[in-house]
Amino acid sequence: MAEYSMRDDGVRRTAPDAARPPATGTHGSGSPATGSHGSGPRGDGSRAAGTGGAVRDAAGSGGDGAGSAEPDAGAGAPGIGRGLLLLMSVAAGLSVAGNYFAQPLLDTIGDDLGLGSSLAALVVTVAQVGYGLGLVLLVPLGDLVERRRLAVGLTAATAAFLTVTASAPNGALLLVGTALTGFASVAAQVVVPYAATLAAPHERGRTVVTVMSGLLLGILLARTAAAVLADLGGWRTVY
Repeated sequence: MAEYSMRDDGVRRTAPDAARPPATGTHGSGSPATGSHGSGPRGDGSRAAGTGGAVRDAAGSGGDGAGSAEPDAGAGAPGIGRGLLLLMSVAAGLSVAGNYFAQPLLDTIGDDLGLGSSLAALVVTVAQVGYGLGLVLLVPLGDLVERRRLAVGLTAATAAFLTVTASAPNGALLLVGTALTGFASVAAQVVVPYAATLAAPHERGRTVVTVMSGLLLGILLARTAAAVLADLGGWRTVY
């Protein structure tokens, strides 16, 4: 029962009853209020947000670490030695030089084999025709087979066909040997891209220029070398 008391201001107030049960914060349950409706979900959300932030931080730091640990694409690429680069340059020059040996020797070759001037001039034409066919038919094989094997095979074939040309007893065999030499001399166009693949990325420009310089020197010096060698030992010595 509530007890009533009168205060001096004339207002009647009720005194708390000792038998009144403690107030609870639940709806219809007898358990005391624990603040679960306010703190529980908000606490779980805070913990989830904190966990998500930690995950994002870890992902960000992991991404930075992966980015810093990733090596440069060209840092570990193998380079090409100077000796091998020089060998490729000489091989490219000698491969194309065989197409120009006969140009200063047409009169000498014609006199030796009994060829007329027009037939002897066909030696130069046949060499260029064979070279053009090699560019069309042989160079694209570098995309299908190993370039190293193709370059070695073409270089060996060029040497064999030069031997056929040097030992030709008549004009017909001379023309055949010259045409086959020009056909196989496209080894130079296979050596250039092969050297570029062997070089490190930061050295590819210098490597291509070096091999191409050897190729051009072979073209330019072939006539001079042929004239000098022919004076020393005859036109067959050139080949």
